Amino acid sequence: MRQRDAAHAAAVIARLIAAVALIWLAARQPLSTGIARWLDRAGAATDRADTGAALGAYRQVAARVGDSPTLYRRLAQLSADTGHDDDARIYLFKLAELEGWSSQQRQDLALVLDGAGDEAQARALSLSLLDAGEADPAALAAAADAALSRQAWDEARRALERLAAAAPDDAAGLFRLGGLIAPLEPEQAQDLLQRALVDPAWAGRAQAVLDALYAFDSLSPTEAYTGVGLALIGANEWALAEHALIQAVAVNSVNATALGYLGFVRDQQARDGLPDLESALGMSPAEPTLYYLLGLHWQQVGDEPAAYDAFVQAQALDPGNPALAAEIGASLQRQGDLASAEAWYQQAIALAPNDSRWRGLLAAFYADSEIELTDDRVQVVVDTVDLLPSDPDAYASLGRVYYRTGAYDDAYDALSTAVQLDPARVRSRYYFGVALEHLGDRDGAADSFRYVVDAAGPDEGFGLLASRGLIRLGYSF
Repeated sequence: MRQRDAAHAAAVIARLIAAVALIWLAARQPLSTGIARWLDRAGAATDRADTGAALGAYRQVAARVGDSPTLYRRLAQLSADTGHDDDARIYLFKLAELEGWSSQQRQDLALVLDGAGDEAQARALSLSLLDAGEADPAALAAAADAALSRQAWDEARRALERLAAAAPDDAAGLFRLGGLIAPLEPEQAQDLLQRALVDPAWAGRAQAVLDALYAFDSLSPTEAYTGVGLALIGANEWALAEHALIQAVAVNSVNATALGYLGFVRDQQARDGLPDLESALGMSPAEPTLYYLLGLHWQQVGDEPAAYDAFVQAQALDPGNPALAAEIGASLQRQGDLASAEAWYQQAIALAPNDSRWRGLLAAFYADSEIELTDDRVQVVVDTVDLLPSDPDAYASLGRVYYRTGAYDDAYDALSTAVQLDPARVRSRYYFGVALEHLGDRDGAADSFRYVVDAAGPDEGFGLLASRGLIRLGYSF
């Protein structure tokens, strides 16, 4: 299944800001009172970056106005971007019935099919567009993403090269093409990545890969390719990182670092990285990073005791690393050993007292766990906001602590600040919904819970808690 970044939902809403006006310009019909009410709700949800409520409101509009190509297009887009793949497919077919199949609609359908696990049909649609000489940048970018997710490297390169020709200033496309060819064609990759530097949104990522390429002359091929892979991991480009690490292992099969990170990026793409991690540890059994990556694997598959054991082994090999101490604390927290977890979070702070990130983790631990909130612990959370005045997570922790101690008005203020700083954080939105529910704002609470469910899914973590909140309030999700 596609992995969805929480911030992506905000980008979806941004594209829908003008949806109300567009729908009714296209429909060219007057608004009834009921339709106007649902459009108002859709607009309000759009303003709040609440994808779930916006989608629900537009569905109500669709039920009342009948066939509208513009409305179906919006519904298909929003359904796909929020993970409602079956609904997106229905809307795309309805749109095709009215307008016929455009290349963009075919590519949209390919992405929906790919997200729903129908890879064969998705690949066939993507290849048909490439074979037809498709030149639409959005369709080409989508085709490249779909090919990368299947490790269809040649197909991805074709799509990205056509994208570079069709949109020579598209920094995202330039970066991905540069990242894809970087291991084996570093000079051409450098040119592409230097062109991507002009876009501030991509400059940092492009520079990291360029730095890895500049070191090629002083490194062996396997070390050079590993460096590219690590730079791409830093950019959260899992498929591109996998491609680079595959090259590193191909030229040196006993490169334990490359093999371990190869397992990690495969885990990030919902594939099994354990064989690679175990092989890497067999080659380098005293490498703490490999035990850390193994711990992340066990955590991802839900085996917390095994994750804890791996993190402890990593920390024993690198006892001065605050990140490993914090990771042990988090594992103990998930297992319910709160006293030991607190000690490890405090150890992380002691190892790096000038790094406020570890204080933020301790504050979040006090907020999220059921540990008793003594005055000293509450003061730690208050002090953390002073240290991190622009951090939405710090304000969310403060709001949750205030809520747990009965200071509900202060909780509302802190959580409002957290949501304003970053509306896409599901933790902030869930706790804000809980505070709104307590203060009697049922509709506001339901809107917050719906956002969390749409962004995180209804089955685990804050998404599961939010789905239970909706049920408790008598709403569907």
